[in-house]
Amino acid sequence: MTRIPRPFGVGATFVTSANVPDDVVYEVVKAVFENIDQFRALHPAFADLDPSEMAQDGLSAPLHPGGRAVLPRSRPDRVIGSLHPD
Repeated sequence: MTRIPRPFGVGATFVTSANVPDDVVYEVVKAVFENIDQFRALHPAFADLDPSEMAQDGLSAPLHPGGRAVLPRSRPDRVIGSLHPD
């Protein structure tokens, strides 16, 4: 029997300080989500990023309120308030 190796990947965390204002983090994270195709093109490791899966599994730190407000609306359980309601 031939064994097929299981694929694996590495995670990455975008880190900021709790002292950074919510609106600053909001704008940075929002820019990444709104320009995901350009962000994916920056490095091969970003090629498979899927906004609907980002900030779900394997979190190495709590989510900053500014970043949390940007998460896709398809994951309302992950959005705890919004700085800029639609």
